[in-house]
Amino acid sequence: MAVEGLKPEDLYDLSLNEVREFIEENKPKRLLIQLPNGFKFLALNVVSFIKSIDSSIEVYLSSDPSYGACTLALEDAMAVEADALIHFGHVEYPLAIRPTIPVLYIPVYYLGRLPERSLEKLLKEIRSSKDSTSIVIVASTQYVKLISELKKVLEDLGREVITPGMSPHHGLVIGCNYSSTPVGSNYTYVVISSGYFHAIGLCLYLGISAKVLLIDVARDELIDMSGECRKILAKRLYLVSQLINSPIKRVALIIGQAPGQYRSALVRVLEERLKEKGIDVIKVVARYLSLNELMALDQGVKADAYVVTSCPRLPIDDLADFHKPVITPGEAIMVLSGSLKYLYPW
Repeated sequence: MAVEGLKPEDLYDLSLNEVREFIEENKPKRLLIQLPNGFKFLALNVVSFIKSIDSSIEVYLSSDPSYGACTLALEDAMAVEADALIHFGHVEYPLAIRPTIPVLYIPVYYLGRLPERSLEKLLKEIRSSKDSTSIVIVASTQYVKLISELKKVLEDLGREVITPGMSPHHGLVIGCNYSSTPVGSNYTYVVISSGYFHAIGLCLYLGISAKVLLIDVARDELIDMSGECRKILAKRLYLVSQLINSPIKRVALIIGQAPGQYRSALVRVLEERLKEKGIDVIKVVARYLSLNELMALDQGVKADAYVVTSCPRLPIDDLADFHKPVITPGEAIMVLSGSLKYLYPW
């Protein structure tokens, strides 16, 4: 979202003081910088700042798309023998394997205000609503700083506002973890983000009846996610029901290679549950998984279904159109137990 008189890089907090302290403390000779695709326009700002601290540091940029802190670019760091890594765009992922080199996580917070048009639409909807529901506000990492502004505005309307989670990240949600968000019919949920990704994740976690409103900061739009959520959940439940009612002889378990996507305990539980049902299990290790990789894999594996244990959003967002069922661990448990009560994420 453009703000008059400001360059795009002026709208984001790169926490450069933390970068300076990290470099002065660790004194890296080779430093790898990892930025999500949406923040790669900030690359020269980061490199120039690091060079201003110590021009002798060899700075490398990772081209990996970086979907989250779970995809830490440790392989890239190893390839160039980097002795430190700075990961921009996400907070530290608590389930990630501990890296062997120092890593600094910089969330990159948006410094702008809530977009006016979508805020006005939200307030109009809240005022006209006959429901006396409490309002739960969550946000993606980039927009967490906007939560306090919206909370005050809604409290001034006399509404109870809940910002779940713990300090310093009240209201923070990531695509695979909404566990701190309260669940109930007496809540209206507001997601501050750009694009549908985090709002869809919240819908999957809450279920089909939840009222989820998205403030899309980039487009300055207020979007009622009800229709999109119903469509996605209906598709997932249909897929699960088809598997429940079909003979399954072989399942491929996709195991994540990235530091935050290797879940050995989950793989072990799923393997045991599948084998108890007499299902053959093939285990596949993958750092990235796309339709092309899955098509090539299926030529040899010929599985009846693929269970992705690395990231629960891959089956839903990227691989849903594959000609064979690609499901999440939660959906796999549903199939094995014969249940249509939706489980997200795991």
